[in-house]
Amino acid sequence: MENQTWKHKRNNNIYIITEIDGSLFKDYKGNTEFQYIYTYSAGVTVTRKNDISIITRKNGSIFIDAEGNYEFDYVYIYSDGSMETKKNNIIILTEKNGTRFIDSKGRNEFEYVNRYLNGSTETRKNGVAIITK
Repeated sequence: MENQTWKHKRNNNIYIITEIDGSLFKDYKGNTEFQYIYTYSAGVTVTRKNDISIITRKNGSIFIDAEGNYEFDYVYIYSDGSMETKKNNIIILTEKNGTRFIDSKGRNEFEYVNRYLNGSTETRKNGVAIITK
């Protein structure tokens, strides 16, 4: 994984990653073909197969969020390294250090999350949105 070319090929809506040595990238389940692949500048790769998204780190390990999940319905990685993950319609935000984000109202599960470049985080739950600085 450290030496990937990150070359994504598309054939009949199937994506693959070819390693520098010519082998195919495999996720922890052994999958080599995906519906979706995105590599973030931090070196983590999000792959999607059968509507399940998995985050693979640069060293080949899988990302486990602060709730203990490693398969997700939705994933977004912010430029600060924090990761927004959604499973069963619940969004959590895992900080770069692995801790779970808690907003200024003490909430840690959300319907919506957006982290801004200035470091503040907007969260929404039960229709109530707040910004935590």
